[in-house]
Amino acid sequence: MKRRILAIAVFGIAVAGWSAAVEVGSNSAATSRPPLFKDSRQSIAVARAQGRDHVVVLLVAEEGLADALADAATRLGGDIRYRDDDAGYLRVRVPIDRASELADPKRLGVPVTATAATAHWR
Repeated sequence: MKRRILAIAVFGIAVAGWSAAVEVGSNSAATSRPPLFKDSRQSIAVARAQGRDHVVVLLVAEEGLADALADAATRLGGDIRYRDDDAGYLRVRVPIDRASELADPKRLGVPVTATAATAHWR
């Protein structure tokens, strides 16, 4: 009986600790999330290792801001490979050192809904 009470107590403490950690982690992650997710950063690292000097960044602007996003992309040295104004979608070939900057809405000054980087398209 004592083991059962101890097990329930330990489980309760673990669940409480986990939920508190998730709550704290979600708040800090929302404010300090990198502009590119892990797989995109990995693609950039692979491109660097292969000696490539450009990568392709996929961007989706908030509604009505595709022009501003395209201007910001070209200002950073990007070459727009595909653009769909209806969806606010851009595929931009950019120098590898500017990829993170292009994906960061704070640096761009344009709200970006989604970003991804790939080294596979030219």
